[in-house]
Amino acid sequence: MTKPDMSLFEGKSIEEIRTDLDGHRFPADVAVYSIDNYFNLGAIIRICHNFQIRNIIAVDIPKYYRKADLGTRKYETIIKVSMDDFLEKYGTRNIVAFEKRPGLLTQDLRKYTYPEEPILLFGSEKTGIHDMLLAKACAVVSIPMYGVHNDHNVGVACGIVLYDYITKQA
Repeated sequence: MTKPDMSLFEGKSIEEIRTDLDGHRFPADVAVYSIDNYFNLGAIIRICHNFQIRNIIAVDIPKYYRKADLGTRKYETIIKVSMDDFLEKYGTRNIVAFEKRPGLLTQDLRKYTYPEEPILLFGSEKTGIHDMLLAKACAVVSIPMYGVHNDHNVGVACGIVLYDYITKQA
């Protein structure tokens, strides 16, 4: 994937820019399930824009803090669905869940190889990813951590994963 020349967007409408960006997007989607902090979805939209991810799927998230995406939402495809609709529409896709839960067997992000056209699934910082969604995942992956608190904000985790995904596509 090549980075678009930003000067090519001068004088273009939002729809023209979206169309141009579509030619530079990576073949992956990000799904976010039931996050509690509405600022985090805005941050994730911004992160997905910066990494040129194809779609952002908001699962069981009624709203978000729009200022957190710094206006990037206008260039992105954001799909809002219920968990049941997500399972029906995307349940057969290559869903890669990023979860850290005591006793849950996970693969190490550093050694993980992504499937083709994955949906990268993130969950609530408080409750994680629902078991019904985990059951549809082709893999459950965790980010190695070493600190006392040993967890990440979901926006930070998404940024780490997208950087990892893109570097492994090269």
